[in-house]
Amino acid sequence: MAKLEATARQDQVIRATYKAFIEKGAANVTLELIAEYAGCSKGVVAYHFNSKDDVFVKLLDWLINQIARQTAENVAAASGAQARLRALIDTIFFSARENRRFFLVYLDFIAQGLRNPKLRLTNISFYEICRHIGSEITALGIAEGVFRPVDVTEAGAVIRAIFDGLCIQWLFDESGPAEETFERYKAYALSSILGYLGNSKV
Repeated sequence: MAKLEATARQDQVIRATYKAFIEKGAANVTLELIAEYAGCSKGVVAYHFNSKDDVFVKLLDWLINQIARQTAENVAAASGAQARLRALIDTIFFSARENRRFFLVYLDFIAQGLRNPKLRLTNISFYEICRHIGSEITALGIAEGVFRPVDVTEAGAVIRAIFDGLCIQWLFDESGPAEETFERYKAYALSSILGYLGNSKV
């Protein structure tokens, strides 16, 4: 029971930290602010986490595990490389609101990961997962004859680069209503990847 309560409290703190990141930005998030968002004392946060950096690492782990699990499930549920590519894009471009929330946090983590070894390791793991999924879809498409023969390792990196690049550009594109702009960039992702893989008939 105590272990379950501790896990629940840690989850509460992590979710509160996520909300604080979105609303205040990483540079302004302190243990006091985390405690305020979690509705508990700073001492409670300190009891469950070693430091602010520890909370940040756990938050990034939580985010990545959620994304990796959902992506793997959605892709595996689709039949064939073309359907799996669409499932991957649908998962990454989930909604304008949720994508904006995620990238506001994740871009902070990328910047910190350049200097924080623990965050860097988590980011490395995240991109390994992303590249692996892209490589697997590419290999399946080549085997099915719907994608041109390319180096699947390269393809995994290129596919992820397309996603990241388009998502970041979308964050700064205010040329139209948010939802319409989001859907346009989602379509760009599909056309760009198919252009790279050499098949435009999906």
